[in-house]
Amino acid sequence: MSDKVYLNSIRLEGKQTPSWSSIPHQTWQTILNNFFFKIADSFAFMDVLEKKDLFPKGLTFFENWELENTDLIDLNGNIVCKFKLNDDCRRKLLIQDFALHEKGMNPPRDYREYDDDHYYYDFDELYFFSADRLIGVFINHEDMIQFKNLTQQENSLLLQLDKSITVDIIDELDLQKSIQNKGGQ
Repeated sequence: MSDKVYLNSIRLEGKQTPSWSSIPHQTWQTILNNFFFKIADSFAFMDVLEKKDLFPKGLTFFENWELENTDLIDLNGNIVCKFKLNDDCRRKLLIQDFALHEKGMNPPRDYREYDDDHYYYDFDELYFFSADRLIGVFINHEDMIQFKNLTQQENSLLLQLDKSITVDIIDELDLQKSIQNKGGQ
């Protein structure tokens, strides 16, 4: 099993390291279509324990999604509800970001709180699973995609993505070393 990370235009050496750019939407679509959608059977959002958490006080972002709960899973002490990765969810994940910010710029303390003039809806992490094995984490605010617990076959599939993407896929340990080296300067 191996852990990798995608960081667009990653720089691990030099004055401003580590550094990277935001993930272009087309790159995200390619990774979804050609990797996660081929091996994942379910997905989850950070801090969502049940389907109703997706609809705080009437927010309708997920109203037209065909969401089917599969089970709960513990991710390092955080329990999340897994949803089946069906064709409808695949289509929606390809065209929509899961972060929604409307009618205001500053989020309330709890994303579940909003009023008619202001609401903020955001998940910092989106998880992908193959059975109960976590295989990927999209960290929205960090513009980072982690590939976790990959088998040799899954690692090969990942490296078959377009070269413009694979050039920025690195071992997670290399990123950790770069961060540690910067701390020692």
